[in-house]
Amino acid sequence: VVLFASARLTMSSSSSSSSSDEHKSSSVSSSANAQGQSEVQHPFDPVREALLRVALGLVAAEWPVAAEMVGKQGGEDKVVAGLVKRLETPAKPGMGEIALPCFHFMRLLKGQVKNPAQVSSAVAKRLEEDASLLEKQLPQVESIKQAGPYLNVTLKPAFMARVLTGLNDGSLTAPLPNEGRDKVMIEYSQPNTHKAFHVGHMRNAALGDCLVRLYRGVGHEVVAVNYFGDEGAHIAKCLWYLRKYWLPSHSLDEIAEEARGEFLGDMYSKAVAELDLGTLTAYPFPDFVAAKVVSIEHHPNPAAPKNWHKVVVEVDAEGTQREVVCGGEGYKVGDIVAYAPVGLKFNKKLIEPKDMQGVTSHGIMLAYREVGVKEPELSEEEQKELETKRQEIAAAQAAADKEAEEKEAQQQEAAGDAGKGGKKKNKKKNKKKGRKKKVQSNRIMKLPAGTKPGTSLAEVGKFDSVELADGETVVGVWKQRNEEARATLRAMEAEEPEITALWEKTKKWSLDEFKRIYAWLSANFDHDFFESEVADESAEMVREYHKKGVLIESNGAIGADLSKFKLGFSVLLKSDGTGLYATKDLALARRKFDQFKIDKSIYIVDAAQTLHFQQVFKVLELMGYEKAKKCFHLPYGMVVLPDGKMSSRKGTVKLFSELKNGLYESIYKDYLSKYDPSNPEAKAEDHWTTEQLEDAKRKIALATIKYGMLKVGTDMDIVFDQDQWVAKKGDTGPYLMYAYARIRKMVNEFQPTCTGTVKPELLTQDSERRTLAHLNGMWNTIADAAYKYDPSLVCRYLFELAQLFSAWYQNKANSVKDAEPDLQATRLAFIGAIASALKLGLGFLGIETLERM
Repeated sequence: VVLFASARLTMSSSSSSSSSDEHKSSSVSSSANAQGQSEVQHPFDPVREALLRVALGLVAAEWPVAAEMVGKQGGEDKVVAGLVKRLETPAKPGMGEIALPCFHFMRLLKGQVKNPAQVSSAVAKRLEEDASLLEKQLPQVESIKQAGPYLNVTLKPAFMARVLTGLNDGSLTAPLPNEGRDKVMIEYSQPNTHKAFHVGHMRNAALGDCLVRLYRGVGHEVVAVNYFGDEGAHIAKCLWYLRKYWLPSHSLDEIAEEARGEFLGDMYSKAVAELDLGTLTAYPFPDFVAAKVVSIEHHPNPAAPKNWHKVVVEVDAEGTQREVVCGGEGYKVGDIVAYAPVGLKFNKKLIEPKDMQGVTSHGIMLAYREVGVKEPELSEEEQKELETKRQEIAAAQAAADKEAEEKEAQQQEAAGDAGKGGKKKNKKKNKKKGRKKKVQSNRIMKLPAGTKPGTSLAEVGKFDSVELADGETVVGVWKQRNEEARATLRAMEAEEPEITALWEKTKKWSLDEFKRIYAWLSANFDHDFFESEVADESAEMVREYHKKGVLIESNGAIGADLSKFKLGFSVLLKSDGTGLYATKDLALARRKFDQFKIDKSIYIVDAAQTLHFQQVFKVLELMGYEKAKKCFHLPYGMVVLPDGKMSSRKGTVKLFSELKNGLYESIYKDYLSKYDPSNPEAKAEDHWTTEQLEDAKRKIALATIKYGMLKVGTDMDIVFDQDQWVAKKGDTGPYLMYAYARIRKMVNEFQPTCTGTVKPELLTQDSERRTLAHLNGMWNTIADAAYKYDPSLVCRYLFELAQLFSAWYQNKANSVKDAEPDLQATRLAFIGAIASALKLGLGFLGIETLERM
């Protein structure tokens, strides 16, 4: 069990003293460092520092050279500050709470001691001889024992148990005070209007809401903001589909209020499908064409690879011919093949005439694999013929390679360079060439016989289900649809009344839906930004800094050359004057700094946008915004399903309504049905009201989804598995809620009749000591999670705490019911503090607890 979770240690003399705020009584102090971050002192830090000072003094008394070395290394304070980071936690239960490895003193002894166990033995002996030293200098310590080169320190239960008072009276659960800390803006969620909210959005929402809570908890003023994508091509597509296919036979009034958000998401998904050429044809390549093989010859250059052939193809109805060098296989004269002409882009590269060892190749004959089409199966005879040709080419290539190597060796020998080094070099080369390469099929894609040269591949691959009117073509229909969508976008940009009214109405539908979801999630925002608000401002900002010489023009576009920072070229205004996402983020950042006077800006956006934010922050820096250096992008991985990525095209996206309904159904069945009065099997004394059942359903669902999203580090993808996440046992949100509810049930049952007095010295079991040590590290974990942007640290801390409680609870000797009064009072205070820590930690995760479950 980890005893201390990620303690953030502060060893300076100013931070080791208790602060004057309400946490003073609980030995928690805090201070703001130069960066405005809160440094939380671990309650054990004063003991650690005092321990080192005592040990250092005893070492110096035993070996005077140590005192001399301390002076040379900057004095006692500096040496202690360095050594405190090297303190450890004993490896096994029962060995104490702090371990001092004495081999770190060896560098002070200049070889006078060979074995660090001599140092630990000497210090332990002096402490044993002078008990008053321990009482005066380390009153919090119960004992210090030697264990080889280590000194293991056991703390007094009364000292560790001070945390119980602070947790039970609430003084240790209040936020830390704001003492000069940064004002932080956290931007998160950022959904696009006219798209449906799905389980993938939940990770960002949970992460952002948690960081807002963590930063406020450690004393920062936080401005939580959202940034809605309320303009752009995606909205135009949605509205295009809505007007073209749905509104002619329907009315918007037909859509129920609670279904409007997902209705728009459905319209958008259908629009994307309609605008995708792949919906119409199996070969979605409008500019690739059919070509007829006219002739095939071996490449005339003997040095060329033996699979290269000079091929003449007919590429259009006029009989135009092109010469191509082809390294593919499986075709013959007269075949109709797939062809990519010069002037097109293929694999993001422009196809240009290319000299291929003396023959200029005009275009590319395409293999099945190059266009993502599965190769048709060959007959047994065809397969045999193909293999024979492969073997012939391989043999010819091997013979040519051998001949070339022999010729090279002869030339080297003639030049007097055939020494041992030369032979070794040739051996290495031969060895490398002799390695077997994985054979990758390079069969040229053949089209149906009779296909006319010049016919678009898209027309060849038209699905039978696609019906076209007379004179229509697949490519023509596809281009027309996309032009209609672009025309919708232009109408929006021109603020034409009809489309603007529809845009504003449906935008409100989306925003209303998002607000309902945020209310369900208990995610709150202090301000909403919109893309549409910063569009004009951002373009003007770019022009302003272009005039100032910060930005440059390239091929008609304006942007920033960031190549010297290894960030490429950031286009900010296209040649037609249109801005991009980066353009708007520049203006948005300026608004954040100028309008809200923030010190730090955190952007929570998926990892795919990492380069985007690196470029934006660097451009801001070049523009002179010093606070650009205090902008931080928190990237995170994807949310995937057990069988892979979610895809709207494949219908595997889990929408919010489906997620919520599925969780509710599972939670009711596994947790709540036995309390439902409508269930004949539910006992009358166990009945809950409808309001209580609905409240519990929502809170358990929240715990399921939020804990599942937060327990994994942000650098990892998350596999969403509802059955595992909602389980009663294991590392889940419901398990932690259940641990809290079980404790509260015990406290509520026995606290009212308890007459004893809390006596911390009664908490002597190893399990109790480990739990007390864990509780003392709570605020360090919270601060660490905030400043490392890693809520999973809190999740791990809470799960370990729940496990510690469970192990203690399962020991029948730890009965609360049967304990004598003082022990009962002490145990109630002990488990009550555990419950308070669980509630506090779950609250930082955005999870609400239940008193019964």
